[in-house]
Amino acid sequence: MTEYASISDLLDSLAPAVEAEPDGWRDVLARAELLDLAVSPTTPDRQSRNVRGSRRRRGLLLVGLLVLLFALAVATSYAIGHPVIDFGSAQPASPQVVRDFDSFSQGAPPGMDPQVNATETRLIGVFGGHRLWVAPTKAGGLCYELANATGGCDALGTTPLDVSWRCRHTCGAVDGHVNGRWADGLEIKLDDGSTVHPHVVWVSPPINAGFFYYRAPEGRHIETVLALDGSEVVAAAGKHVPGGPHPFADLSRRSEVGKIDTAAGPVTLWTAPTRTEGRCAWLEFQGRETQLGCLPKGYEHQAGLGYNTRLFGGHTVLVGTCGYRAVQLVHGDGSVRTVDCGDGLLFADLQPADLAGEMCAANEQGRIASSCSLVPPSNELARRSSSQAVEVVALLGRGISEGRATLGGERPYAVLSKRAALGRITTDIGTVTLWTAPTATGGRCTWVALRGEEVPVVPCSTKEQPYQTKLAYAILAVAGRMVLVGTCDYGGIEIVNQHGRSRAVACSNGLVFTYLGASDRRGVVHPRSAKGTVLPISLSLRRR
Repeated sequence: MTEYASISDLLDSLAPAVEAEPDGWRDVLARAELLDLAVSPTTPDRQSRNVRGSRRRRGLLLVGLLVLLFALAVATSYAIGHPVIDFGSAQPASPQVVRDFDSFSQGAPPGMDPQVNATETRLIGVFGGHRLWVAPTKAGGLCYELANATGGCDALGTTPLDVSWRCRHTCGAVDGHVNGRWADGLEIKLDDGSTVHPHVVWVSPPINAGFFYYRAPEGRHIETVLALDGSEVVAAAGKHVPGGPHPFADLSRRSEVGKIDTAAGPVTLWTAPTRTEGRCAWLEFQGRETQLGCLPKGYEHQAGLGYNTRLFGGHTVLVGTCGYRAVQLVHGDGSVRTVDCGDGLLFADLQPADLAGEMCAANEQGRIASSCSLVPPSNELARRSSSQAVEVVALLGRGISEGRATLGGERPYAVLSKRAALGRITTDIGTVTLWTAPTATGGRCTWVALRGEEVPVVPCSTKEQPYQTKLAYAILAVAGRMVLVGTCDYGGIEIVNQHGRSRAVACSNGLVFTYLGASDRRGVVHPRSAKGTVLPISLSLRRR
């Protein structure tokens, strides 16, 4: 058994490796000295003091007792593995750090701004050699930055687990935060099957989250991170996430959102709440389930549109997430079909006129809320096409658009005699050129040319509804390899593959280009600021 000379030595041995506010702890010790004076045996001089002095001693005794109880509570919390840092007492950030946190809102489309209270940023400690800064958001969430490393936001405070992976060939370290509403611990699984319970530093409200940093032993790598409520797993990230197409969903409470009847059987859209108040959505057809994704509470209504089309029993089904009131399908003859977005979901049986027209998001007033785009073909229809279909993702001024397009499919709308090159980069498979050209009706088309292929990364827009985007890319096969290519006004992007491993890709001359491995194709993309900060925006790499 280790013996300690004082409670201060005990606390030092139990405290996490974080920076503390020295003046604050000295204040506690000073108050403890007052307690010692207050309870020391009385002397003749003290006995001769008047009643007013006696009351002062009783006041000091009360303060001292309260300080002692507080110190014992803190010591107990450290001893059981749950250190708590008082956010309000933590060191305020410098003006430069405050400006860095203000940048989280820059470039975010309306509805995706985390609305961070940058002036409330505090220093929580040092993790893995990096200072951890944290700030609350207006909606009760948090933004954090591990200086010169990672960062991000949970604007609503409903994400149960957020993990940043530090990987090269393998993932040797992770950091992130776990939500104190649903979890009280963390477990990490390594590649050899062993498990680790890393140290978590908990921060008081308004943050109410635990932060962690863990580096695997030499020769080992991290596969999965699990958030625990006691012994129950409530959230996970990494290679082995349980639950199939609906992880952590309470299937006893699943509900049917919609059904489309086909000659081969019904296509059913299901949702179910998760253990952490989020929601999973998936499709079921002929006994097979297709994952649409799980979102934390509140994020299912975030402004944006993420969709694709699928072929079931001869029917083309439009399905995805929708943060608007409705979607309008504008036909070639000018007629319009309105499809309501119910509880953040889009689900419709497309007719031939829909497939030949455009799709626009509509707000609560029924007005167009985003630029319109062509209705994408389904995966099966695209594979039957003589031209290669590519997956297109765009971060627009009003949300995220995901779909499919055909190589060269938008080129006929452009007045090619007026085209202009916006930028070029050289790759080992040829030069990538970003082109733009006006349309005959005053709109604009933007595309990327590579090895003779014209990739419509930003669909042609009308004069009345121009696209405003800082990042748009297409995923396609070129020279036998899968590539990501597109426009980019950020400092770069970060690609996180299906195993949680990440890598940075720089943007140059307004363009981004990289090869994609098999594991990348089930991952996500995050924009990176010019300073390398990972922004709290996620774009899909998943094959539709």
